[in-house]
Amino acid sequence: MVLLDQYRKKAQLFRARTVLVPLGDDFRFDKANEWDNQFSNYQRLFDYVNSHSDLHAELRFGTLNDYFAALREETAVDAANMPLGFPSMSGDFFTYADRDDNYWSGYYTSRPFYKHMDRVVEAHLRGAEILFSLAWARMGLLGMDSNSFCEDMMSGLVGARRNLGLFQHHDGITGTAKDPVVIDYGKRLLESLKNLRDIIAKSAHYMLLNTAPHGNIEPDFSALSLDDVRDDYNAIAHKVPLTFTKDARIRYIVIYNSLAVPRNEIVTLHVTTPSVVVVDANGTLVPSQLSPVWKGREFVRGVFELCFLADVPALGLTTYRVEQIDGVSGTVYRAAVTLYSSESFFDTLYFPVTHAESKEDIRIQSPYVTATFSAMTGMLKHVEIKEQNVSLDVQSSFVTYGTRPKGKDQSGAYLFLPDSDAVPVDITNPPIRIVEGDLYSELTVFLPTVEFHVRLKNSPGMDGVGLEVYNLVDVTSKTNHELVMRLTTAIHNAGPEFYTDVNGLLMARRHSQAKLTLQGNVYPMPTMVFIQDNYTRLSVLTAQPLGATSLKTGVVDVFLDRRLNQDDKRGLQQGVRDNLKTPSSFRILVERFSTDAPPLLPHARETWPPSHPSLLCHHASTSLLHPFFVLLHSEPFRLPDPPLRASFAPMGVPFLPCDVHLLNLRTLSQSNSTRGPSNVTAMFLQRLPHDCRLKTFGVRCAFQPDAAETLSDIFPDYFGSVYEETSLSLMHTLSTSTKSLPLNFPAPAEIATYKLQRR
Repeated sequence: MVLLDQYRKKAQLFRARTVLVPLGDDFRFDKANEWDNQFSNYQRLFDYVNSHSDLHAELRFGTLNDYFAALREETAVDAANMPLGFPSMSGDFFTYADRDDNYWSGYYTSRPFYKHMDRVVEAHLRGAEILFSLAWARMGLLGMDSNSFCEDMMSGLVGARRNLGLFQHHDGITGTAKDPVVIDYGKRLLESLKNLRDIIAKSAHYMLLNTAPHGNIEPDFSALSLDDVRDDYNAIAHKVPLTFTKDARIRYIVIYNSLAVPRNEIVTLHVTTPSVVVVDANGTLVPSQLSPVWKGREFVRGVFELCFLADVPALGLTTYRVEQIDGVSGTVYRAAVTLYSSESFFDTLYFPVTHAESKEDIRIQSPYVTATFSAMTGMLKHVEIKEQNVSLDVQSSFVTYGTRPKGKDQSGAYLFLPDSDAVPVDITNPPIRIVEGDLYSELTVFLPTVEFHVRLKNSPGMDGVGLEVYNLVDVTSKTNHELVMRLTTAIHNAGPEFYTDVNGLLMARRHSQAKLTLQGNVYPMPTMVFIQDNYTRLSVLTAQPLGATSLKTGVVDVFLDRRLNQDDKRGLQQGVRDNLKTPSSFRILVERFSTDAPPLLPHARETWPPSHPSLLCHHASTSLLHPFFVLLHSEPFRLPDPPLRASFAPMGVPFLPCDVHLLNLRTLSQSNSTRGPSNVTAMFLQRLPHDCRLKTFGVRCAFQPDAAETLSDIFPDYFGSVYEETSLSLMHTLSTSTKSLPLNFPAPAEIATYKLQRR
């Protein structure tokens, strides 16, 4: 009767007589005999209780569905089928603690190298899915069925889906697996990355062929390859430089845009000569910037960085050529270099270099943004957004945390248990490097554990609307060390109140509360965090999931990396000491609320609708997460005789509505094979909930009523005349329609799924 007594005590916490008692725990039911023993033993107890009416209880096994069905039957329901008399909760269950102040906020940042790699693979998988689906649809127009060329690519897609899905495990992307398992994850991700890059290259080449083949295609027919490479699973990608020969001085490149909006953004290449020009498909010289290539603080000789603005249609491809010339061109602007507190002295004939000693503030700017930095520390001090007439003090810094002494609970892969408040990183006259040019200007600060890069781009696209921040973190020499990037602003986010996203779908309001302890106020940041007051919002968009918080008014903290020597007794049985040199990329936006928007009074905050990102913020985030793919043609050419078509533009005009994002275009595999593509392609559309109180500019999409309305508007030349709208799982058909009828777009914050047929 002890068990029944425990159930009665638990029932006192429930409003109804129906009680849910979960059975099991981590590392349970891992053997068949345990399952059988537990089931048979509990069933005997249930039979005994149920056969004695004087005990006034009925016990049985059930699912969550059984529990809620019984609850509804007991309490009756309202019009929405919700049990009467019960409150509802909103939000999520972050941040979790299993005892005392042991909050599980450490894993938000553990092993950030692989968190970053996850997002890279995700972007490549989506890009490959979309381009392969379009290539497969084009083959359908030509009457081509599945062949070894398509089957090999389909097999690569299926393998990448599985490996990326495997890494979403709660000990995968969290960074909480043992070292050998982490290595296995890394190798799987790298294998998939190589396959996806091959699929993108082959699909792009096929779509740009002047004459599409009607027969079987050789598996190795593509002459394209992406312009960067990873030497190993634990290495950072590096650029492959374009080389030229004496007789063949022309190289062709292809830019692939995987987003469903046209983009005009800056592309970066490496070349082996400074005497080059960029030419578009019409033969027009494209203005470009030539800058040094660096390895840490050192200038890399024999390689140069070439940047230019590329204009690429939605889901499309555009071809450019890079030509080696004699002498110099007036369309290629060379960057100037300024060094502060630098011990490096190098001479170069190609770029003017200045060694500065001034202690006056440093300013770099673009037509859209001006950023001011301290000449003493190199840290950001002030940001001005010219387009929105916004001026805001934004001070960057780095802080660190240690962990508690031995004998107390300590930080590990899961737990964040700091020993004190944050300790500022000492920054005294660090080496500072400034590169200024017509297309971008960049300031770099070299600190013992991090390179801090801030770049402003002269771009009309989403890469020019804010500050591009790139950190290269190396904490391998530290012990029990956590590194945090801190932004201190003049924004008065009372509370402090801040917002982090929920897997890129919605924003969740967070409040820092002293009673939760420091570690209990850290939250996951999959794609962004922002703080705001009645006048201004500062958003930090991230290219990799990390932990974030706002512990004081006006302050945003983003955790960058952590190295822990000990296990935190949550099952891993080791510390986190396999740190790597780790990149992290961010885009910082400062936005002004419309003067027409009423100020939000403190007492109204809890009833005000949830805050959403602006449309500008949404588009800047998708641009950061899904950058251009740059492909190089393998051969240099003597004459400007393009081996490929100038461009490929599958989407029609008008464009998609500005608040609709194409999540994916995925070809399903045949039901009896993982290799053969089927004739069904799934299209996923997401309606982006956005805050209309913030100004939108720079986006190249359509506002209602000028936006696309039908599937024929979106894909005029591809896919069959009939399509189905289905459930998210593709298992249930909701409706059937034709391409010429209005498309049923999703509601805000919802995702709609459609099955498209190959012609």
